[in-house]
Amino acid sequence: MVRIFNEKEVDELVFLDISVTRNKREIDYELIKDMTSEGFIPIAYGGGVCSIRQVEHLFRSDVEKVVINSHFSTDPGFISECNITVGSQRIVVSIGVKKLLLGRYEVYTHNGKKMG
Repeated sequence: MVRIFNEKEVDELVFLDISVTRNKREIDYELIKDMTSEGFIPIAYGGGVCSIRQVEHLFRSDVEKVVINSHFSTDPGFISECNITVGSQRIVVSIGVKKLLLGRYEVYTHNGKKMG
């Protein structure tokens, strides 16, 4: 997949593995390293990221950016900690939003859990 997008000169890929959070399992760093080694395309990864150790390991796996979603809702200070450790240009916060009737919006985390 990465090779195909690399040949098409895509600017960046974002890989969100939401099953990591849902299944409460560790991030598959080996798979990520395989993806990042397939081309020269920058890859952002998100899914189950909830510690600085994981963020640093992802960058050692040659990920360009780390995407944080669910953990941000339970520990907003984690973003500041990441920014101090690896730099704000490498951290992306993702927010799941659903538009309801009458134009109202609701925020969801943890694979569909409604916030608030």
